[in-house]
Amino acid sequence: MVSSGVWAGQIPLEQAYSLQEVGGGKQTMKQELERIGYLGTMESSFSAMPIAAKKLVPAMLTAAKMILHSHRLATKHSCLASTGILTLKPGSTNTVPGFVRFSLDIRAGEDDRLMMLEHELKVDFDKIAKNEAVDDLSESGTIGRGCTVEWTLDAPSEAIEFDENCIRCVDESARDLFGDEYEKLTQAMISGAGQYDFPGPKFFVDIFMFWESTHIFHELNPLL
Repeated sequence: MVSSGVWAGQIPLEQAYSLQEVGGGKQTMKQELERIGYLGTMESSFSAMPIAAKKLVPAMLTAAKMILHSHRLATKHSCLASTGILTLKPGSTNTVPGFVRFSLDIRAGEDDRLMMLEHELKVDFDKIAKNEAVDDLSESGTIGRGCTVEWTLDAPSEAIEFDENCIRCVDESARDLFGDEYEKLTQAMISGAGQYDFPGPKFFVDIFMFWESTHIFHELNPLL
């Protein structure tokens, strides 16, 4: 309390130096500081040694805004965007993470549309990191210090041009099977076969149908 009082200008330095120990001894604060090697030469005051009040770097909040924006922008362009891995440091209940790494899986039916989405996300992510206006993401809440963004491309994959005859065949069969409930029970998928039978189209026209509960989904791969 004495030290902070000197720094704040509430206690004169010489008065603090002359304070004697409370146990009846004669040693002063200055003498004890000299004895332990802590009697410094720099002036201790709020004017000579101001404390920098820095804003927090809310990396987790920034990442959350980016993930939400990726979903919105992907929907706008009829694409898909999802995040399945999120890593943050430090992991504590009473600290604000200063580092966040997250995965971003973006997909589209055409390569050009996918590249456009990726480009727009990179531009907007930089703005979000700098607390610049992107949609309504920074309209409310406390503004912290800006972050930096780094991208790493893990697994690029070109779009598959589906065989129109295969698509029509499965689609007509689904309509015959489900009748009036066709729209409710079926959905054309941008991706889905993936690890199940992705290499198949290299050798033959491949039809992939995915059943989930009472719903049927289909994905068709072309003859390459």
